[in-house]
Amino acid sequence: MLRASLLVVCFTMVPFASLECDEPKPNGERDKKARELVRQLGDPVFRKRDAAAQELVAMGTESLPALQAAVNDQDAEIRERSRQLLPLVLEADLKTKLIQFRKDKTGEKNIGLPCWKRFSRAVGSDKKSRDFFAEMVSNNMELFQYVETDARRAMEICDQLGPHYVNGVEVPHQRKPNLFDTVAFLLVSSEPNFKKIINLKCADTFSPVARLLAEREVQFFFDDQQNGSILKKVFLLWLDVVIEPFLAPRDTPAPSYIYDLEIAMYTIERNEIDEAVEFVEKVVSIKDPRHKFERAQAICFLSRFQNPKHLKLLETLRDDDSVLKSFNIWGPGYFPVSAEVRDVALGTIITLSGESPEQFGFDGINHPYFKQRIGKYYNPIHFGFETDEHRKAAFKKWDEFVAKKAKEGEKK
Repeated sequence: MLRASLLVVCFTMVPFASLECDEPKPNGERDKKARELVRQLGDPVFRKRDAAAQELVAMGTESLPALQAAVNDQDAEIRERSRQLLPLVLEADLKTKLIQFRKDKTGEKNIGLPCWKRFSRAVGSDKKSRDFFAEMVSNNMELFQYVETDARRAMEICDQLGPHYVNGVEVPHQRKPNLFDTVAFLLVSSEPNFKKIINLKCADTFSPVARLLAEREVQFFFDDQQNGSILKKVFLLWLDVVIEPFLAPRDTPAPSYIYDLEIAMYTIERNEIDEAVEFVEKVVSIKDPRHKFERAQAICFLSRFQNPKHLKLLETLRDDDSVLKSFNIWGPGYFPVSAEVRDVALGTIITLSGESPEQFGFDGINHPYFKQRIGKYYNPIHFGFETDEHRKAAFKKWDEFVAKKAKEGEKK
């Protein structure tokens, strides 16, 4: 009965009582009144409980402090009814602020919507940015309603945006994500309280953000001519706040970020996000052996930037014999290929120097299976070798080539 009456209040009283009002100012008397009404939620008389509930919802944001404090009240009745009322008040509060935010075209009133400060620092606060943000919040009201007050509930909402796994079996989308959802998810995942929940929940798998980014249709959102640049900027924010701290040496890193880094590197490469060059350089330099394949991805991607300083960075990796991966695919003319960090470093050095790696005997490039899979950038396995003798020969051939070019330069 209580829940039904609260819903009636929410959808009938709130639009007139709070959505069009000015943002409420802190008021000691009103706060005192709200706390008195909260006590009435435990009254044995239904009529008094119901009247208090209606009044608390009608008060809007002014009742939030009292209700938030009451969710831990010793009285079970007050505690339960406050928990039921709080979402209704939070929703009314967010709707109020969203209407005010849309009206405030220049941002002079500084309306405090959840995550706006972080978003505006990353994206900007011009009209396009404000319009996008307002639409994003409008599309994800429940998520933004909880992001600052109940990170666990916000996490549950985010789980609905992408596939998740139950006992190792993938469960399909509860709803297909759109561009606004994707930006919202990346943005709230960069909030400090949200990051803690992700770390606890994702012990040995992709985080929900990485699962979402791994979706093919989500990657296409980066191509959106109107708002793809906004998604890119918020993705860079997520890299900076969530992923980059885990590149530093740690005794017990959160395992989920091992997999998240793989998806992050794929996203950077697929969408040619040049603004991530400093992040890519840091990935190249990490020493954690669990990140060796992501390091190789980053090394390959350095060829895009054509920056001479990267040659010096790559030269330091020519002695790194960490095995990235070995492939032994059966088929006519196929042979096993093994790629090490130093192999990928050499292949990228050759590419950055303006030469063709095909000329230096990389078995991966000439492999019947991998040769047909050379795209815009080389894959680490393209720089692999069938035998150690082939590897030594390729390194020797490049060193001789460099020495010959140096002599020719001296003669000139």
